[in-house]
Amino acid sequence: MVCTAEQQASNQGSVWPLIDATQAGRDAASAWLTEPVSRTRDMRSELLVKLALLDRARADPQPLIAAQREHLALVVDALRERLGSVSGFDRTLVLWRFEAVSATVRLLDALPAQVTT
Repeated sequence: MVCTAEQQASNQGSVWPLIDATQAGRDAASAWLTEPVSRTRDMRSELLVKLALLDRARADPQPLIAAQREHLALVVDALRERLGSVSGFDRTLVLWRFEAVSATVRLLDALPAQVTT
């Protein structure tokens, strides 16, 4: 999904191709930037990358924030319900996930007040 846009001379003696995304590549990237992260263990890296890229592009992050918030609300509810039915180390794991996802929800709730486009 890339094509060579032009070539640029280098101080190293080689000519480096500058590449640009095709329209299909730009469309795929745009779609990816608004899709919520589905796996909670990928939240920190993938969600922050998406927010950083949206910021760099001066694009509105609200569609991603809203979609991610909606997705995580379901996860929080499911984990809260599971907390009542597990014990021992299983409860520790569920509680860990519950607290991590709840913290991400709090971050998402705080973002709209700080984000400017």
